[in-house]
Amino acid sequence: AHDALQLRLNELDNLFPMTAEQEECVYWNNFYPSGNYGAPNQVLCEGTDERLNFYPQNSSYTYIWYDQTLTEIATGDYLDIDKDNSPVQSYYVRVYDGTTWVNENDDTHGDQTGYYRVDAWLASDSLIWTGAGNNNDWHDYNNWLDPNDLTPLYPKSKIPRPCTHVLIPDGLNYYANLDEDKTSRTIYHDASCDHIHFEFGGEVAQTDRLTYTKAWIQYNFGYFDAGGNPIEYPGQATASPSFMNRDQWYALSAPLNKIVTGDFSLGGKPHTWQKRFVRSDAQTGTFTGNFSWPDDNIKPNNEAELNEDLGYAIVLLVADNNPGYNGEDWSGGYQAGLDTLKGIITIPYFEGPYDESDFDNSPSHIHPHRVHQYDTGSKTSFFKEYWYYVPDVPLTDHPQGSIQRENETYRFIFDGKIEQIPSGTFIGKEAFKITVPTGKEIMLGNPFMS
Repeated sequence: AHDALQLRLNELDNLFPMTAEQEECVYWNNFYPSGNYGAPNQVLCEGTDERLNFYPQNSSYTYIWYDQTLTEIATGDYLDIDKDNSPVQSYYVRVYDGTTWVNENDDTHGDQTGYYRVDAWLASDSLIWTGAGNNNDWHDYNNWLDPNDLTPLYPKSKIPRPCTHVLIPDGLNYYANLDEDKTSRTIYHDASCDHIHFEFGGEVAQTDRLTYTKAWIQYNFGYFDAGGNPIEYPGQATASPSFMNRDQWYALSAPLNKIVTGDFSLGGKPHTWQKRFVRSDAQTGTFTGNFSWPDDNIKPNNEAELNEDLGYAIVLLVADNNPGYNGEDWSGGYQAGLDTLKGIITIPYFEGPYDESDFDNSPSHIHPHRVHQYDTGSKTSFFKEYWYYVPDVPLTDHPQGSIQRENETYRFIFDGKIEQIPSGTFIGKEAFKITVPTGKEIMLGNPFMS
């Protein structure tokens, strides 16, 4: 059901604007204006129990609820419903003041004169952020596209809920910001989704305010033919809408838990090199440092986490297409590992599958294009050994590091570590607090997805 998440938006004008007829079907906004009668429409996951409250509530009024056939079903200023799998459940309300039918002649709040209409829409399985609403509001349906419903009858239902998988593409002008000043909390208290996938370059500000189940991120190093030209593949205009250069050092941050240095090894096809920041000279009140090669004294090894000790970051170089120490010949098959991934290193990956084209199903836990194998029994990642100067030598089963990891790897590293900033101390509201190990200095990476 979620294969359509692989669909990538290539052109902002490919947004299938709503027709007048579609707008007429969903004329109510996803909030109810203060001072008017009504109940807010809501987007709900199938099976969700929800209370629809009617506003304003008046103790002298009687509220009578009706189903879509205008059969009376309840009396009161609220209605408890269970969302079924239909696209929309519509309810109607009559308001009485004693025996006076208050809204008897009102034809502006629904398709039945004398009734206020309340809609409960079914949440989408998958949504792609477009930013087409030209704002940062996670709860604005104009900012989302359902790849399985490109001409929706109920476009205002396209808001992520806890059952929705979302994709955040690269290269857009507007991205979501979950701060209360940017994302409306009028109807939905939490900005939420189920799974969230970030293309390389995709952003969401204030991800500490997101209610989610799992997150994936991408590092894009490009997918090329033998001549070094970008290759097109299904779902994208090119394989590399935004990618990092080969044979160039980049500082990479680690937004998720238990990302380790071995996650960036492709078994020599191509080679990858890593460095970490190390203090090199200390003076009173100042210090200098540089990025150094790992060794036995200044880890990391394959299982070294990109955590506080490493400042949530390393610097990484992926080999170019020129033969030699910092590159491999494209025609020699030395790019095979990264080519299998279409140039994109997706993390987490350890639960499969082989080609990483389906994020939600895991038929295989073996990754011949990496130096990695995952044992599902012990929940352990093992990193195999290979000879970097002889890439054609098969990987050995002699482990070069291991780490236990499972569901926590799909969570942002700042989960549970956000603290309120004392008033008047700094500009801002909250902070991600880290502890620098005694006697160390770190080069701090930015772990936030914005």
